[in-house]
Amino acid sequence: MRELTEEELDSRIPHTVTMAQFRKALHINKKLISVTEFMRLPESDDLFSIDWEYATEVTRKSPLSEYIKEFLSISTKEMNDIFKLASEL
Repeated sequence: MRELTEEELDSRIPHTVTMAQFRKALHINKKLISVTEFMRLPESDDLFSIDWEYATEVTRKSPLSEYIKEFLSISTKEMNDIFKLASEL
C-alpha cells in the first residue's frame, strides 16, 4: 500500500467547522480551558479574541486556527486531528 501524498492528506481534513464543533474538539482534547483563558488575557491579540468570541465558523488554515496552534505548541498534524474530530461532532 502506497503512502498518501501531502495533497491527498490535506483533502481529508475539513476546511471549515462550526465554532461549537471546534470548541467541543478542543474540550475533548483538554485544551479548551487553556485557549479560552488565553483569549481573555490583555496580551492576546484583540482581533483573534473577537473571532474567538463571535465567529460562527473556524477555517483550518485561518489566522485564528494558526494562532491557537502556535499558542498550544501543537503540530500541524495535531491541529488537523482536532479539525477531523470536530467535523464528526
